[in-house]
Amino acid sequence: MEDQLTPNSTTGSVRVRPRTSRACNVCRARKVKCDGNLPCRKCAQSRIDCIYPGGVKSRSDGTKRPIAPKPTQQRKEPSEAGTDQATQPNTRTYDDPVTNKKQQELRAGIGAFDRNTDAYQFYGPSSHFSFVQRLYQRIRRQSNAPLNVLPQLPEGLRQWGIERQIFTHGDEKSSQKSTIPDGSFLPKELGEAFISAYFTLMHPQGPILIECEVRQTWNVMWTGPGLAPEHSKKFAKEKAILYMVLAIGARLTDYGDASPSSSDEWAHHFYERAGVPTDSFEETSLLGTHLLLMRALYGMQIGRPNMVYLYLGHASRSAMALGLHRAQVVAGNNSFLNRLRLTFWTIFYMERMMSMFTGRPSCFLDDLIDAPYPDDFPQSDDGGQNIEFAYIRAMAVLGKISERIMVGNYSPTRAKRVADLTEVNRVNGECSQALRDLLDTLPSYLHFFDDKTPTGEAWQEVQRSCLGATYHVACILINRPALVYVTFFDSKQQAQESIGDRIDIQRDINLTVSSAKNLISLVHDSFFNRCPAMRRDGNMVYFIVSACLVLLFDVLDTETTPAHAREVFQAVEKGLKCLDRIDHIGSTTGRAISLDVMKIAKDALKSTEPTSHLGSNLMESFTWLNNEMFDQSPYDAAGSWLYNSLEMPSFDYSTVGMTDLFASNGVDLAGPSDSNQMVLDVMVQGLQVADGSYIPSQSVPQGLL
Repeated sequence: MEDQLTPNSTTGSVRVRPRTSRACNVCRARKVKCDGNLPCRKCAQSRIDCIYPGGVKSRSDGTKRPIAPKPTQQRKEPSEAGTDQATQPNTRTYDDPVTNKKQQELRAGIGAFDRNTDAYQFYGPSSHFSFVQRLYQRIRRQSNAPLNVLPQLPEGLRQWGIERQIFTHGDEKSSQKSTIPDGSFLPKELGEAFISAYFTLMHPQGPILIECEVRQTWNVMWTGPGLAPEHSKKFAKEKAILYMVLAIGARLTDYGDASPSSSDEWAHHFYERAGVPTDSFEETSLLGTHLLLMRALYGMQIGRPNMVYLYLGHASRSAMALGLHRAQVVAGNNSFLNRLRLTFWTIFYMERMMSMFTGRPSCFLDDLIDAPYPDDFPQSDDGGQNIEFAYIRAMAVLGKISERIMVGNYSPTRAKRVADLTEVNRVNGECSQALRDLLDTLPSYLHFFDDKTPTGEAWQEVQRSCLGATYHVACILINRPALVYVTFFDSKQQAQESIGDRIDIQRDINLTVSSAKNLISLVHDSFFNRCPAMRRDGNMVYFIVSACLVLLFDVLDTETTPAHAREVFQAVEKGLKCLDRIDHIGSTTGRAISLDVMKIAKDALKSTEPTSHLGSNLMESFTWLNNEMFDQSPYDAAGSWLYNSLEMPSFDYSTVGMTDLFASNGVDLAGPSDSNQMVLDVMVQGLQVADGSYIPSQSVPQGLL
């Protein structure tokens, strides 16, 4: 570059002012002159890192040095006073604005807009939905595009049918009013089956209710309207909680070979009848708090994460308004205070988990909570199934760790630059160690990491599966950003060079994939061996799908070998078998969702065809990838094909102590014979819906049997 001639103000002569041949990244981005020093004057004034392009930093003597030296390398810089400062490791990396922007994009969320209802929902970078869109962009080779710009439904969610898990618009079963008319009968045995299903599968995950109290309210329903204390506000809330137990239980009931539609109608009916009294938001009470939590549990079963997040937020604030987060309120040895602690820590862990799953902030601040954990009961004096609460204590610890993961790894304010990754890596290491320390505190029946653990009681197996699935998701979310970050570059090596040695990308990817495989193996073992009843818990869909998507994301790496891809797809196939065994989640089915995952898998393989032969090799090994029914609707149309192609076995639930109420020797649900009859009571006892209330029925007309 030519020298620049400027006049001398004192002599009038012309002096030569040399121009630098290179400008630092910041000055180049700002389009201002750079003096070429290290640091340059403008960077020094702004107190920011002064970094030059080309993988080197300029020195005044013309020599060059690498931008990202090893942490063990040290250098001395003169202080302003002319004395040497203490030597410190130099961990600067290629910290240019473009690389920093990639770090910020890595922590971007996704917005979903429904033009039909003007509804809008936001999901953060840790959410399942954001990762789905990331996967879609990678398959379409749009990795550098922003996640979501326009006010619309992201293309990946729309193309793969994921929008039905976000909005209720267009979902007739979720948006319509209950179709249970006056004159309909709920068989007493069926209602008791709903209650039993709730306390078998849901109560172990959140033991906030006392079973004998719920059954007592159920029995009061059979005394007739004249004997029930209908005008008592307390009894009204007790009835609402009973209705929620019936609604959730209807979702969890085993249908055998029968259609679940009738029980789904009852689930929706009782959910609507329960409602939420206005005073639950204005005058807090323990019953009102329980009711809010029950509404959230119902949302889990119908696959509505936004609904769950909102109701858990209401329940959390209600619990704190009651002072359940403070030791001065809940500390003590009696069973009632222990129940208060159970209520708080159940809400706490569920709210924290849902915050992590949706990528949204939590209501709780750990520094303001000093409530002790619940103690194990010396004996079952509450009529419940389990008297040990190690599960709640462990999930509470997971809830605290999840907040550190969210703040340290996914916060938009904590990792704005590459230089911040040193702190991110430190926090990730602490979270990983905390997770390992948690394993040492677990009783043997919760050892999800040991497949040789003897099969326990039903409530123990439910807790073991749920704890293990949540644990593995936490491990995935610690390391998953590395999997996404690689997609911003042409290779893993280039991605690693952009951040130096602050984070080991390949190590984090390996840990993410390993956690996903372990999660699928755990759920598969539970569904097919240890506790087949768990397949009725629709909430398990989230865990299975999340693990499958991580594995498919990894397969898209250009360095994937056929052997590794085959191993990954074997794990995905196990996940698909688990999904296929889930009866229903909301208005759809596990088989429909497994079909969605297979469509994603096929799209992923197609995207590798220009650079590899993975698709053709895997389609020979996994025949379900060749089926042409991926694009057909409705989704259940392929259900029978999917069941047969994956060679699903049938189960004898009597071997695990479960009764199939819909078998040939169980309760027979007849379809509606006319517009006034939804379900018939074949046991001569039932509750009849009449004018918005329920009247005990002693018999059913013989002509209708």
